[in-house]
Amino acid sequence: MDMVRMLGVRSSLRFKLSTKMFVITFALVEAIILLLGFSYYRYSSNTLQAAQTEYAEQMVQKSDKYLQLNLANIRSFFLSVANDNRLRTGTESEMRRWLNENLIYFMPSASNIHVIVGDHTVIGTTPNGWKLTESHFLMQKLNAVLNRGELYWIGPYFSPVSGYTVSVAMRIEDSSGSARLLLVDLDLPGLYEALIPESTSRMQGSLLLLDAGNNLVYAKPPYAEYSVFTKSFSLTSLPASSFNASWTRTELKDAAQHNLFLTRSRTNFVGWQVVWVLDQQTLLEPLQKLLEYTVWMAILSLVLSFGIAGLISVLVSRPIRSIASTMNEVSKGNLNVSIHMTRADELGLLAGHFNRMVGRLKGLIEDLRHTEEQRKAADFKALQAQIKPHFLYNTLNTISMVTRQGKHEQADELISALTDQLQYSLDASPAPVTFREELRSMESYITLMSARYKGAFVYESDIDPAVLERLLPKFTLQPLIENAIFHGLVPLGRPGTLFIGASDHGASWELMIEDDGVGMSESKLQQLRDKIDGKERSDRIGMVNVHRRLQLMFGERYAVHMESTATAGTRIIISLPIVNNASYLTLLEVASNEKGIARG
Repeated sequence: MDMVRMLGVRSSLRFKLSTKMFVITFALVEAIILLLGFSYYRYSSNTLQAAQTEYAEQMVQKSDKYLQLNLANIRSFFLSVANDNRLRTGTESEMRRWLNENLIYFMPSASNIHVIVGDHTVIGTTPNGWKLTESHFLMQKLNAVLNRGELYWIGPYFSPVSGYTVSVAMRIEDSSGSARLLLVDLDLPGLYEALIPESTSRMQGSLLLLDAGNNLVYAKPPYAEYSVFTKSFSLTSLPASSFNASWTRTELKDAAQHNLFLTRSRTNFVGWQVVWVLDQQTLLEPLQKLLEYTVWMAILSLVLSFGIAGLISVLVSRPIRSIASTMNEVSKGNLNVSIHMTRADELGLLAGHFNRMVGRLKGLIEDLRHTEEQRKAADFKALQAQIKPHFLYNTLNTISMVTRQGKHEQADELISALTDQLQYSLDASPAPVTFREELRSMESYITLMSARYKGAFVYESDIDPAVLERLLPKFTLQPLIENAIFHGLVPLGRPGTLFIGASDHGASWELMIEDDGVGMSESKLQQLRDKIDGKERSDRIGMVNVHRRLQLMFGERYAVHMESTATAGTRIIISLPIVNNASYLTLLEVASNEKGIARG
């Protein structure tokens, strides 16, 4: 009897021990599942939020830079077109035809261009331009346009011709001295859409465009709405006072108590603000659904684990190690890893979501790189376009001076040289040119300058024939030669020498532009170096423009060296790599495919 009782006790103890082991195994399995789900959620949410906020900041900076290029293009348009004889002396039909033919080329960000003659006559790109006089707000603002050659920014407001817009006006005078107004209505919807890169389709948030007074210029729901009654935009869930403080990034709550992340940039010259609003709750909604799904799967596993706890303890340890190892690699920045798992359970689901998350992170980084290439291409084309009005202005002054002196044969020669220059400069292709083409064009330019400053300098050159087919950006030489003439040789007061040299060095080649003019002091030379390095801001074209374009095209393989001594002249040596057209394929494809960016 005692023996039977002892066996029963041992059997009971064995059962209880098995139960304890089962419960411990089950608890460990459930704890691991829940812990992994929670860790994945926290890691995913933090990673996704950090990537989105960082991308939002970079996107706002790029959008503001692009906005600044558009505004600068508007300013350049007015400065180059306002003095055109077709605006000052042309007939109504001539002006209307000229404005329509040149609107898209000069002003891709504009919806309409008008010329207001007197108080009521309106000539422009739209047949109903006479309706402009119906806007009392516009007429009141135009009455304040008094200073000739000064830009006046009007709006945003509702125009009876162009709808909701911002207008830019400038006062000009015709040949009789009568006042005329040149007025441009901006295409705000088109400008707004151009500020948002295509890659943001994968990104949460909304873009707000405000003026310097924190008034909405253009936006879309859910944080702004347009009223057909007041014909203006207004904030719907954000406090207007939040934009009064000076910040570049901030966090606040909207009317629905959602946590918002805002990043802002306003470096453009009119003070407009580019603001990106990111709703953190909306951003994490996919992860929240994933968390709920994980909870339900954990409840289901609670029922199933009673029968397969022992098997799970074996099957789970190996996948967990794989998941942990992969997560560790991703945390170190290695995004070229993935979890190879064909399981259909919770761990397989977890691995699949993790792989998709890593893929999305790689996609965001690739989108950012693609956006940077687009901006570089747009910057390159805009920088190259700055040279044209500057060159044309100086050249026409030269021909005008020769004509006034009655030297008609020389004027004819200079006009022929100018024709060659225009044919060279009006080619809008961003492709590089050979040094032979650039040198031929610059020799025509030197001919024009020699006529303008007769006896001021002589031109000498020493060109290695091996470099004549080397590639470089168009208009690399002209700004440097122009600086040498205007700032070095002309102020000298006696005949000087302008020298251009080029030599081949195997894997690279060098350009040298030298003059024996007035030169620069060490402080001025250092100031120019600081502007080139970006330590000081510069709006001048010249050397800074050439440096930026060469830097965009060649990167670190390009170098420049400048020497100058007061009263002894200036020497600039540019070292360039030897490349071919295939090396520019990526940049040229981006420039040709992004026609919308170039047009605003």
